[in-house]
Amino acid sequence: CRTHVSTKRFSNSRFIKLDRDIAIVGIELCALQAATYLPFRELVEYYFELCGAYSLGATATASYVERPALTSIVKLKHFFNTLSACDGLIAARKAIKCVRDGCRSPMETAFVMMLTLPKSEGGLGIRAIETDYEIKVANVARELTRRSKFYMDAYLKRSRIDIEYNGFYHDTEENRAIDEERKNALAAMGYGIITVSR
Repeated sequence: CRTHVSTKRFSNSRFIKLDRDIAIVGIELCALQAATYLPFRELVEYYFELCGAYSLGATATASYVERPALTSIVKLKHFFNTLSACDGLIAARKAIKCVRDGCRSPMETAFVMMLTLPKSEGGLGIRAIETDYEIKVANVARELTRRSKFYMDAYLKRSRIDIEYNGFYHDTEENRAIDEERKNALAAMGYGIITVSR
């Protein structure tokens, strides 16, 4: 356990009560505290993990497990915007600009970070990316797929381009066929696809 002392006042809703006299910081306050000691890229990665649909595995056999997101960019931004003159606040506000909701794996996080981080931090500085973006299958593509919707890893809305990350999961023959079906259906609906493999 690490104990912190703060002269700032936070509402009770920012804490999780464990016992009668014991409470720990909630997700948003923990995110702010992390901004006081994590280097920028690690802070961005941590925020991706908080807003992502996975958590790192606790054992050597599982690199990660799926779970609902712990918070969202909207909640973190709202909390950061309610504060003033607080340790870590400038770094937290800068980091959250690079984060996107809904990444489903550590490698997808690394992939999207590469796209969204500022060039000064080794990224491409693309801000207009949406992750886990849902596209419903239009009538023109109904015959090309069994699915009714697709989720885009990194979607550029203005140019209608989906940048997909293909990890180990996509290596099997069956999954390659599913990817090809998806690619054909999206192309028929007027979407471009760029695939990045591991």
